[in-house]
Order: sequence, then C-alpha cells, then structure tokens
Amino acid sequence: MRKIMLWAITASLTFSGVALANNRSNRSQARHHRHVRVIKLFASTVQLKQLDLGDSGFSLGDEIVLADDVFTSKGGTNVGSDAGVCTVVRVDNATTATGTLQCPVTLSLEGGQLFTVGLVRIATAH
Repeated sequence: MRKIMLWAITASLTFSGVALANNRSNRSQARHHRHVRVIKLFASTVQLKQLDLGDSGFSLGDEIVLADDVFTSKGGTNVGSDAGVCTVVRVDNATTATGTLQCPVTLSLEGGQLFTVGLVRIATAH
C-alpha cells in the first residue's frame, strides 16, 4: 500500500466525524438540541503501521494502524490525539492498491472523546 495516500486518509477520518454536524438533517436537529458543536481540526500523523495480512500485497483484511496529534490548525495549538485501525474491505485492483477501507477512529480531546467510523475509498491518482 502507498504511504503517500495514508496521510490523506488520516486527515479525512479526523474531519469526517466533525463534518457530520454540517449536513442538513443534523442542522435541523442542532436547532432543536442546542448542544451540538461543530469543530475543525488538523491531524498530524505520529505513528502509522501497514499490516499485510492474509494474501500478499493489497488484499482483504489488510490493516493500517494509525495515531495522530490533533491541532486547531496547521501549526496551531495541540488539542488532543486520535487513533484508529483501517481495514481493507473491498479490493478494486490489487496491483494499483485501489479499493475501500473501513476506518473506526477515536478522537480524544480535553472535554471528552468522539468516535467516528466511515468508508474511505483509495483511487488511482491521475
């Protein structure tokens, strides 16, 4: 698997959980439940390990274990950390390492923790 794609995966995971508060149905709920808060963060990878499990190469069940420091902005104040394990759940092309990962990630901030899970698509760069 390509390491260059993994940083983008990490960043998108961190933002995916907080972006949920932006969709239309959640906004209407937010007006009803005023305790919803939208936050924007920047993740910087601290540790990352690719595990080639099962068949050799990019295959079902392979995992990426990651941990990030989380900041208010690029070069901003450190406000916490996140960690997760992404698992390959669909292989479109093993040769180009394209497919889909399922990624549960926990974000730990001073006021508590957020848990996100989502599908991340890895496509061939053009």
